[in-house]
Amino acid sequence: MDKKRLIIAVIVIIFEIVIMAIIIRLMHPRAYDPVAIGEEKFTLDDSVEIEENVMKININNEEYVINVENETLMEEIYNALPETFTMTELNGNEKYYYLNSNMKNANSEAVGQVQKGDVMLFGSDCLVIFYDSFETEFRYTKIGHIDNLGDLGNGNVDVSITK
Repeated sequence: MDKKRLIIAVIVIIFEIVIMAIIIRLMHPRAYDPVAIGEEKFTLDDSVEIEENVMKININNEEYVINVENETLMEEIYNALPETFTMTELNGNEKYYYLNSNMKNANSEAVGQVQKGDVMLFGSDCLVIFYDSFETEFRYTKIGHIDNLGDLGNGNVDVSITK
């Protein structure tokens, strides 16, 4: 008798879950649309613009892509940057450039671990690109990440960022 009740209870719970999923789907038709959920939209047709949260960066004539995580701050930095600028070497693991003004959208936090390719803001006016991974106690505001970033070497680098 108890097994029958348990089986009926499981069937009722499964039925309720299915009904709830249908109701959610009907009330929010884009709830299961991966394009609506994600930030990136891709098409194979060149006539339709591809929207992504990326910016192009040229470092010593090598092209990379910044996968932007903080669009508001990146836009603020982009507007404060000159067309081309020189980033200075520091500690054999990063390049930095001081902006001419403080970024109002900077919100630094202890990151604990810096990854090769991270693009961050130190304080409210220092743009940093890391080309090595390491642990840190410093506070940064995460802007984005450059995948497949090569070794940027020991010297200063010439940089330009475009949309």
